[in-house]
Amino acid sequence: MMRFALLVALVSCSKAEPTKGEPDPKPGVAPSAPEIKIALAGVTLADDCADGIPTKPLAPPATPPPPAGASAGSSSQPAAPAAAAERASAGSCAYPGPCGSIPQPACEQTAMQIAVTIPAGVSATKIKIKQVELLDDAGKAIGVLAARAASKWDGKGAYVAWDEAIAGKGDLVVSYKLTAPDWIKISNGRWNATSKRFSLRVTVSISDKDRTIEKQSIVPIAPEPAVAT
Repeated sequence: MMRFALLVALVSCSKAEPTKGEPDPKPGVAPSAPEIKIALAGVTLADDCADGIPTKPLAPPATPPPPAGASAGSSSQPAAPAAAAERASAGSCAYPGPCGSIPQPACEQTAMQIAVTIPAGVSATKIKIKQVELLDDAGKAIGVLAARAASKWDGKGAYVAWDEAIAGKGDLVVSYKLTAPDWIKISNGRWNATSKRFSLRVTVSISDKDRTIEKQSIVPIAPEPAVAT
């Protein structure tokens, strides 16, 4: 009897007691990892510009972060591409083609901008665009656009090539060029599309997990007519 009582006492003393003030961890539930936040910050619906023609610069972030050491009044707009587009639309002989010919307006590229917020503790990973769907005003899918030419805002007035890699805490604004919607099929021409509203639904893969982001009430950019000289 004495040996049995001693055995019971030893087993009771071996049980670990939770530390006061700390909640008991739930069995089988791992602590949640920090999550990268993404949002569709901007969309331009227009054309798909061919290489070698004057192209308007991609839209900068709504509130781009100032470059290091820059004053509060410094411009964040990409001045050089904008100036080139202005010269082209003004009929400068620097425009490709015979001097004195009717200049064509700078091409407006269909594109999207994605805001990315990376919290502390996130492991290095990559973003991949899996699908870009164009929806009509009723939410019906009416086309699929292909994404290419990933770039990120450098904080100095331009987008630079980006390998879609994410590492370290911080904020990014990234941009992708998109193929243009089939305006003839959708609205019998791009001019007619400017009276309609569309949505863009994007499926993004982050660390092999799919996420869906969407932007609504997008009005296509009206095409600019050629400038007669």
